Amino acid sequence: MIADYSPRYEDLQPHLNSRQKIRIERRRPANPHLNGYLVGLSPRLGMMHCFNDFQPDGYTIFYLDDIEDIRSNEYERHWDHMLVAEGVLQGLDTVPNVNLRSMATALTSSTQAVDMLVVECEDFDRDIQDFYIGKLVSVEGKVVEFDNFDALGSWDEKTHRIELNEITLVQLETDYLKRFSRYVTGVPASQRDTASQSNQ
Repeated sequence: MIADYSPRYEDLQPHLNSRQKIRIERRRPANPHLNGYLVGLSPRLGMMHCFNDFQPDGYTIFYLDDIEDIRSNEYERHWDHMLVAEGVLQGLDTVPNVNLRSMATALTSSTQAVDMLVVECEDFDRDIQDFYIGKLVSVEGKVVEFDNFDALGSWDEKTHRIELNEITLVQLETDYLKRFSRYVTGVPASQRDTASQSNQ
């Protein structure tokens, strides 16, 4: 069970909105590294504006208890210098307003800022994960309802029910998410009854 207060909270506080890049090593083999800028922090959760080399790659919400190490040294300062020179840090000034008090509030507030999310349930020991991409429907107690679309851009037949405590990572506005969502067709499962009634 994840504690209410992570010892990594104090380690990360100096990096919050510092506009200095950090590298986070995580205990989750499916996503072992996060590279970028810390733009949100609570005693349990953090949010980073991530980068894939020189490419901005949206925002990632993660649990502090999954952190193994935090690096911020001469390598990161050199990357700061290059990313400033390349003019690719605009995302630091347009951070979505996400409530990081809990994973439930992070999810619900994220959907007020963006239309689509990636939700991941990562294994602790192996490089496997349950990966969902699409629209949050609701957060009710300990269960998240989510409309997922598949690799062909089609909405799944049913809305997925995900245990809230199994979610370990949430992504917003990644390049993959933005590009893929342009080519999704059809109506999400949770909206089909409403859509069919309106056509009658």
